[in-house]
Amino acid sequence: MITEERYHELIKVVNDARLLYIQGALTGISDELYDSYMADIYEYEKYHRAAENSPTQSVNPDMGDGDVVHPVAMLSLLDVFTVDDAKEFLNKHKNVSKVLQEYKLDGLSVQLIYRDGKLVSASTRGDGKKGVERITAAQYIADIPKTIDCADEVVVRGEVFMLKSRFKDYCKKYGKQANPRNTAVGIFKRDSEPERAAYLSCRVFNLENPKTISDIPSAVGTLDTHSKCLQTLALWGFSPVTHWEVSTGEDVSVVISEVQAKREAEDIPIDGMVLKLDNLALREQLGDNGVVPRWAIAYKFPAQEKETNLKDVEWQVGATGKLNPVAILEPVNVMGSTITKATLHNWGRIQELDIQINDVVVVYKAGDIIPAIKSTRHTPESIPIPKPTVCPACGSLLTGISEPGICTNIKCKEKLLARLNGWTDKKVGNFKGVAGSLVTALFDRGKLQTPADFYKIKPIDVLTLPGNGRAKMNTYMQRVDASKKSMTLAQILVGLGINSLAKAGADEIEAYLRSQHSGQSFRNALAGFMAMPKSQFQNLIGNAKGATVYDQIRDPFIQEVIKGIGEVFADRTL
Repeated sequence: MITEERYHELIKVVNDARLLYIQGALTGISDELYDSYMADIYEYEKYHRAAENSPTQSVNPDMGDGDVVHPVAMLSLLDVFTVDDAKEFLNKHKNVSKVLQEYKLDGLSVQLIYRDGKLVSASTRGDGKKGVERITAAQYIADIPKTIDCADEVVVRGEVFMLKSRFKDYCKKYGKQANPRNTAVGIFKRDSEPERAAYLSCRVFNLENPKTISDIPSAVGTLDTHSKCLQTLALWGFSPVTHWEVSTGEDVSVVISEVQAKREAEDIPIDGMVLKLDNLALREQLGDNGVVPRWAIAYKFPAQEKETNLKDVEWQVGATGKLNPVAILEPVNVMGSTITKATLHNWGRIQELDIQINDVVVVYKAGDIIPAIKSTRHTPESIPIPKPTVCPACGSLLTGISEPGICTNIKCKEKLLARLNGWTDKKVGNFKGVAGSLVTALFDRGKLQTPADFYKIKPIDVLTLPGNGRAKMNTYMQRVDASKKSMTLAQILVGLGINSLAKAGADEIEAYLRSQHSGQSFRNALAGFMAMPKSQFQNLIGNAKGATVYDQIRDPFIQEVIKGIGEVFADRTL
């Protein structure tokens, strides 16, 4: 749990962000980080009295520009941040026969009012009691009916947003924008060019005054449940939010997992799920606390970004001798995983971020997989990261023009091991199911030093390693055999771990070798590779890269590595 000092610090950060957020301006923090701050505030307030200025104590700040009094208050929802808390909502209402689970959309909440079947108001939420009229913009949104088949006054709540596909279209016409959410808010609230609102969409999720409506479609009957209200809204021409009926905690968990898995692919911006009791009489009985109703909650998807402290930086040595900085972090949970390390890519990235040891950093998962650092801020304890001058693995002086330099010691232990692990990569040898720990164990026992050694390992070598049984041995032998049959010459070249020789260059060299050694063995082709003049390398992959590759394959150790692989693949032909 956070400290009291951190609690009040987060209140200020969140309140400042809320003011900017409801104006559609950039807040300076991501939605994920905002949610993580709110989660910390909620957690603190479970055990301590909430401060008067806490964001949990109001719907939105009063901007002083509200010109529409809402006939039905536009409340917030109680946010929960774990699946267990979402499931607990059902346990709390276990005698309730029906609960609906809906998309929580990332847009702008609006209240639509119809009289005599005509749209007469479309207002923003504002502080929950008063909002700003934006009916002119609403007239351009195709999802908002301009007329409905009902003579009574009808109050509808929905979310205005921008589809991801429409965001791309909008940017093409009007220039680069920050993100769909801010763009949607800006369009809906602007006084000029209301026609831009044609790029917006709307989904409705509440019929706010069902008790006062008598002009109801005959197919519905009575408006005594939320699901019937959504059915009515659909019959009137609205687009209700996507929803499911759930009855158990397991139902809730399954829907959350399915939606989260396809969230990025969805055109609609989704940032969570809402759970609502279906019975309207029970809703009325439970009521609200003036800020949130007691009959609904909002589950927020796990934060994709979190703050933590940078404790140190370690330098890892790659197969080519390049040094890669790795941030050592205070453990932090991001998207369900505990993160203790994150890539810093290179020395240039360290300078670009102006990152220092003891900084507070924002961690995210690049592509939802690889932990990386997005931004940083200094603290009084921050100190610059020292630039290494020697290889952290073997102590050799670093050389080269790229900072901080590379390790040129061909037999550096970390370089040898990195080359071996590179050979097992799915884009090279594809040793799927063969753990890096197994490669390291075989290396430490002296069984592996070059890629050719993979093909000399005997079953007993794997079986005698601690924690490795017959299943792991079988996997290893199968992957070795499969790679020997399927690897292309370009994959072999990449797997050699030669600096400046990546896939694109290897493809060019393979094409050249095929033209020179068609029908010959891989062994002969690799011998031809070693015999290529510098000028040929430069013609194929560029002057600088060509010279680098040529110089490296002059080294006797690298030549032995290439010859060894040539013997392994001697029965393969071009």
